[in-house]
Amino acid sequence: MAAAWLHLTLAAAGHADQVDPHQLDRIVDRVRTAPRPPVTLAFDRVVVGDEAVVLVAPPCDELDRLRHDLATAIWDVLQDAAPRADPRTRFAPHVSLTYVNAAQPAVPVRAALDTIAPTTCTVTAPTLSLIEFECDNRAYQWRTVLRL
Repeated sequence: MAAAWLHLTLAAAGHADQVDPHQLDRIVDRVRTAPRPPVTLAFDRVVVGDEAVVLVAPPCDELDRLRHDLATAIWDVLQDAAPRADPRTRFAPHVSLTYVNAAQPAVPVRAALDTIAPTTCTVTAPTLSLIEFECDNRAYQWRTVLRL
């Protein structure tokens, strides 16, 4: 798997055709100049879900602060046009290792994962990127617009 495709989605600004480029520039300026807490994530388990196989990290206060700061920057610029996250759910940090785009049994995947010795993968100060994301032909694709 190419590391370029590994990502952890933190916030959404909206559909690319609905966010004015000047608004996006203002959001990026706010994020770029805001202090960012150092973040260390310890991914410690693999979960087989309905749509993906994901590497999961326990909740992290620093990451929650970063997500809040990103959402605030987006809200400050877009106001009512900003996407809303459900405030009742706690963010579950995860990196998708593979996506599932058709119904299939999970048992063989879980059995294969059970043969791998448990380990923890720690990531410190990951790169913050702005991406343009789409789902066409039942496949997720994105391109990096900017690295902060």
